[in-house]
Amino acid sequence: MLHQHNDFLERGNLMSSDFEDECRHGCLHSLLCLVLRILRNLHLVSKKFYRKHCSCDLKLVAISFNHDSASLNADAINVRRNFTQGISVPECTVGKTLATDSPAAYAIKETQGNKITIKAKFTIFPKSAKAEIKADGGGVLGAIDPQIVTFTNGVSVPEFVSFELHHHTIATAGIKLEDITWNWKFRCCGGAEWEPLQTTHHRIYIVLEEPKLPWKQQPFPDNQNPWTEALDYVCVWAAALAERRWQRKDKSRVIVGVPKESYPGERRVALVPAVVLAIV
Repeated sequence: MLHQHNDFLERGNLMSSDFEDECRHGCLHSLLCLVLRILRNLHLVSKKFYRKHCSCDLKLVAISFNHDSASLNADAINVRRNFTQGISVPECTVGKTLATDSPAAYAIKETQGNKITIKAKFTIFPKSAKAEIKADGGGVLGAIDPQIVTFTNGVSVPEFVSFELHHHTIATAGIKLEDITWNWKFRCCGGAEWEPLQTTHHRIYIVLEEPKLPWKQQPFPDNQNPWTEALDYVCVWAAALAERRWQRKDKSRVIVGVPKESYPGERRVALVPAVVLAIV
């Protein structure tokens, strides 16, 4: 979900004319911005004046988790909400208000040892500016390290910029469902301090491996791609079962399926018991 900070709301009321037409760069400008920041902290210059000369109007437009539907080795797997409702990519766009509106599922086996990325689209004014962007938090997907993003005509280049998830814990997370939050921050045009951009919320599912038939990954989209409404049950149930077995020191392999009666919905007899997860 894309959620706006109060600071972002304040920035949203600014017009393009409140920023310089071009970002200034170089040591002297960075020094000027440092001085202006000190003066701003002393309430000797306004925040608007500081941002006009040492910031930019940056917006986070969308985030894509399943950016390669042909593979699940470096991104999220293909999923849908239920038999009748799909999940569009990018999963996170402006206007979505719940973590459940921005779901993504990852397979431990297929992503093991691989570089995992998300992709995000940004817009900016001044149109030729560059911005340094990062995100704190992230839960099982981890924080996102600072990265320079370039722009052409006010749109990020490439349009969807890859961010590697250096700090994810997918391999050690076990089967789980987790709602995560990223607090996105940026700085640009010589600004020395990190400014709040947006806060995004996402529902992340971790499964052991690619779900088996009758679930399938291809074609996508398809009504037999794994359903997140089923994973809502499976991941919580499987995680609890794994914890009980671990407490009993039982390390045998357990195959877990959703009981037919536990999931309300059409075609549950045919599809839901086949949401199979293996706990090792």
